[in-house]
Amino acid sequence: MSTRVVVVGVVVALLVVGGGVWKWFSGLTPHYEKATVCGISTDLVEDLFGTDRFVERYGFGRRCSALVGGAGSEAGELEFSLHSDDASTWPIRLRAIASSPHRLTVNKGRAGYAQVDGSFEGKWVCSRYWPGVSAVSVWASSEVGGSAKAFEKVLGAAAEYAAGCDADPLDGPFETYAEQTACGMSTRHVASVLGTRLFRGADPEPLPLEDRGSWTCAVVTDSVGGEVGSVVAAASVEQDDWEGEHRRISALKNSFAVAGGQAYVDGGGRAASAFWACDLGPDVDGGGTIATIGAAGVTQKPLPVADLRAMVTEIAIAAGCGPP
Repeated sequence: MSTRVVVVGVVVALLVVGGGVWKWFSGLTPHYEKATVCGISTDLVEDLFGTDRFVERYGFGRRCSALVGGAGSEAGELEFSLHSDDASTWPIRLRAIASSPHRLTVNKGRAGYAQVDGSFEGKWVCSRYWPGVSAVSVWASSEVGGSAKAFEKVLGAAAEYAAGCDADPLDGPFETYAEQTACGMSTRHVASVLGTRLFRGADPEPLPLEDRGSWTCAVVTDSVGGEVGSVVAAASVEQDDWEGEHRRISALKNSFAVAGGQAYVDGGGRAASAFWACDLGPDVDGGGTIATIGAAGVTQKPLPVADLRAMVTEIAIAAGCGPP
């Protein structure tokens, strides 16, 4: 008797699972009826998917997905991830966004996206840095098949919903920075960019890179009106990214040669960035050196581009482009 009950139970379970799978792929998956999915407008997700037959699924940590199902569409997925950046990961994300073929400004930050192997991949980060600053990643599988403009709207909405660029006050009080250099750059230039000399930072292992593969340094001010001033400088030896970065920088009209490589400054507002890349040559393991500077001030004035240019030059020279 008990064996018969077990067999019946297994059969029922298989029918339920099989029925669910058939229901999913036969187009009977219910229409999504909530106003938002993963915190953003359902209409935007529907425009990207081309259908309103999908379900919401939460992953581990701060991840959320929308899974497509129903007649007229293949299985596809849209995934949102919320991150917290530190001084080492923030400039990497900033460089990735600057290298993206499609870029936009949203929610006091910068976003960029590309279509890779048919899938859409996008990132967003605040234009200014402080420890634990929020960042967003959005990915849509190749089966989604939506347009770039539809994905851009989803990425922008995800940045608006999931993250903000209003910083909590950092531990103060901040004192006037007294050293001649900050993160290997002239304090005069750094203070000019920040709009204040009330900042602090650490440079435990100054440049050059020598045997180290990477170096990162940050200076941060106290928050003013919910915003912080920051300068983050990073340099690293890269095996893969340097060639594309060097080619991208060299192709820009306002790029300039320095320290054996090419650099440029992307400025004009209250936040700006600068990038540099050089080829270490075939005899050096690693390929090339890349430097990134991200900066934001606490005044209403645009950041002085001349100071950014001087700062990236200082980092490039200090990082070095191969053996002296």
